[in-house]
Amino acid sequence: MPKKILICVAIPINAPGIHYDLEIKEIEGLVNKSDGFFSVIPNIVKTHSELCQNLSTHKPEIIHFIGHGTESGLALQKSDDGKKDIVSNERLAKTFEKYSFVECVYLSACNSIKPAQFIAQHVNHTVGMKGVIKDFVATKFTKEFYYYLTENRASDYDKAWQHVIDMREFLKEDAEDGNNIDKLNHLKTEPILFKKEEIEKINLKPLYEQKTAKYLKPYLQIIFSENDRNEKNYTFEAWSNVVSDNKSHVRSFDSVSSDKFEALVLDVLEDILEQIQQQDIESQLLLEFFLPNELLNLPIENYCPPDCSPIGTNHNVIVRSLNRVKNIHWLSSCQKYWKYNKKNLHLSANICSIKLKNFDFSSDIGCDFFDNLENEDNNTSFLILTSPPKDIVLNKLIEEGIPAMLWFRNESYQELEILEKYMSEQYLVDFPNIVRMTRKRILRKYKNIGSFSLLWDDIERLPITIVHLANKELREANVAQHSENYLAL
Repeated sequence: MPKKILICVAIPINAPGIHYDLEIKEIEGLVNKSDGFFSVIPNIVKTHSELCQNLSTHKPEIIHFIGHGTESGLALQKSDDGKKDIVSNERLAKTFEKYSFVECVYLSACNSIKPAQFIAQHVNHTVGMKGVIKDFVATKFTKEFYYYLTENRASDYDKAWQHVIDMREFLKEDAEDGNNIDKLNHLKTEPILFKKEEIEKINLKPLYEQKTAKYLKPYLQIIFSENDRNEKNYTFEAWSNVVSDNKSHVRSFDSVSSDKFEALVLDVLEDILEQIQQQDIESQLLLEFFLPNELLNLPIENYCPPDCSPIGTNHNVIVRSLNRVKNIHWLSSCQKYWKYNKKNLHLSANICSIKLKNFDFSSDIGCDFFDNLENEDNNTSFLILTSPPKDIVLNKLIEEGIPAMLWFRNESYQELEILEKYMSEQYLVDFPNIVRMTRKRILRKYKNIGSFSLLWDDIERLPITIVHLANKELREANVAQHSENYLAL
């Protein structure tokens, strides 16, 4: 049985015209010389449904698409008026997922790199064009691609693509020798080959991984994120690894004002504590609050259930910067940083901490300090600000600094003395517990629990929504980098 080449020509009435006749004739002429190894089926495909119908009817091994491409998909026609309808990259991927018999898709279309990447998730070989391509250049590329296949009576799409690349380089050298600027400009377009096996390597394994929830100590994660519809209110989400139905999501509310925070937190905490008691879990509960930077000074540790002491004395309470854990660049660098410095977590907290008192961050020394934090070789494990930092300083440290940091919200040397006492007896890995014990001691001694915040961005624990978001963005970045690597060859 000959391998079928289905030519799909798609030209919406409101899109620029394409001189496709010569391109089809080149393919037909080469196929006729292949001694029956290939057959060709030319077709005008108007709509997405017609494309699917042709695929189901003919079951081709090779799809040759002639038309227009964009960053967001391929241009077909709307069924009602014949005007341009962009079939999205996601829809293209789902379409080709259904047709496993397709071995190769060749997109002879301008700006078809993104569509090719998505199609390549389900097709072994997909060729897309980087940039705008002139009709005669498209015809030349097509001729060389099918010349190799038909001449060798083979389905070696890698070598056919490489044959096109070699021909393109030859034409560029010839144009350079003849100082033919127009020809050189036309040859800027480059066919890029995407292989399913390479895309699978990117997609198969999550790029960001954290420990399975059941292997972590009990935690309750609460997210207060900015609400798109109401700048004054926030979205509330709660996650935990101790919920009895094995679903980590606990509760969510769409629009919450800041004066409702305490009641919501205490209500969710009560539910989680009941489940911990039912499951007979003995480990200390960790309360993590993912907050926008403007809320990081919120005295959450002072939230107090009826007839109980504040939550900061009974549970390990930490804050985390929502702004930066949602930033994939920071997340990637933090993952490396945390792994590199993890050995320091098992050293004395007193040894591993840098304590800065009345430190002038606007001075030359302060600038040098910031530069050191940004240095890849920096091995600072923990930072304590013994004086209340200004907002601009705190934001700068959060944006560029280390994952773990404690700062005082007012001047209090008695609190610092108690903190340092516990630090001398504990390892840095236990710092959330050190802070809890410090607050408990301060409560007994001064009838309050102090005024300091602990930022502890251990990336082994992230809400699943942030993990999914990070993997989606990292995967897209890696696929884009994958195509750039092809360009560098």
